[in-house]
Amino acid sequence: MVDEQLQSRIDFLRNVRIFRKASHTELVHLASTLSDQIVHKGEKIICKGDVANNMFIIAKGRVKIHDGDHVYNEVGRGHVFGEYSLFHTHTRTASVTTLETTYLLKLSQSDFKKLLNNSQDIQLSVIESLVDTIAIQNELEKELAEKKDQIEIQKKELEKAIKTKDRFFSLLAHDLRSPLSTLGSYLNLIINSELLSREEIVKYASDIQVSVENVVDMLNNLLNWAISETGEWNMKLKNFNIIPSIERVIELYNDLALKKNIAITNNSKPFTVFADQNSLDVILRNLLSNAIKFTPENGKITLDSKEEGDFVVLSVSDNGIGMDDVTISNLFSIEIKNKKSNQEAGTGLGLMLSKEFTEKNGGTLYFESKVNVGSTFYVRLQKGK
Repeated sequence: MVDEQLQSRIDFLRNVRIFRKASHTELVHLASTLSDQIVHKGEKIICKGDVANNMFIIAKGRVKIHDGDHVYNEVGRGHVFGEYSLFHTHTRTASVTTLETTYLLKLSQSDFKKLLNNSQDIQLSVIESLVDTIAIQNELEKELAEKKDQIEIQKKELEKAIKTKDRFFSLLAHDLRSPLSTLGSYLNLIINSELLSREEIVKYASDIQVSVENVVDMLNNLLNWAISETGEWNMKLKNFNIIPSIERVIELYNDLALKKNIAITNNSKPFTVFADQNSLDVILRNLLSNAIKFTPENGKITLDSKEEGDFVVLSVSDNGIGMDDVTISNLFSIEIKNKKSNQEAGTGLGLMLSKEFTEKNGGTLYFESKVNVGSTFYVRLQKGK
């Protein structure tokens, strides 16, 4: 190495953190010991898992220190990496890849040990740098652990979202297609048959109406769920009297209840709540619709309300088929279908949506149920201010 190149390297090393305490003589010896290495853009200097016995100094260029796609740091001129390998041979815990063509100065473990025989100051400088590196590595490992925890949480949320999506496709493919196919069969029979009596036509028309109402309920819940999941449901919390919402939902489902000769009694008192009125309407529609579906003919359904401290509790009670422990454990899951009083399957979407909307209003949805005795669902909301 000519004197000019040697001096240029010495001047560069003097400004590198770990060699600032070295004397001129030590820097001369160090500059003569270092070897050159040029690495082009996008190439790896170190791969995770490699045997480490070299330290590197960036004389020109820029690199990233990373583990797969996770980047710990991006560094450039004057940065040193791999100091620990001068003292101990180990495997690399991260990869280093160039972001541009990079000029490196490399010091091997064997050459470093020769240097130590002549310079304790260099050893002290490298040890100080190594302590700093370990501290940084501890922070990086802590960060990586936090990232892994976040990734695990995101993974579970993604798996849940995929299962939910698959279930919704199942709802659309089966629960929607099946009643529509039935409707088509009934209509075809009515249109093309000349032998049906009026009583038979009325019976088929009644079955068609029930199927249509069930499909409409499911589509409404799907639409409300989609709006809620995309964040486009605008929750407008305000004070309002619960009676109009209760009367609307009773009027909406009264005909359906009459077809099964189910008596609906409203004992609700005119309490004021602080909530989103549109979402409360959705909650009550689902609870009353479910009560009718799971209550046999000649049954009873009662709507009521009461005050509990700073809250108002609305309830929908029935004397229907009730729920066993298995049904209760899967009640708010759309993965398991629940049986109605006529042994048709319920999707579970309505209850899941009701629970979600209640919680978005700062409330709680809970229930009590006994097999062949009936169920009561409670909606606990903030009292009006």
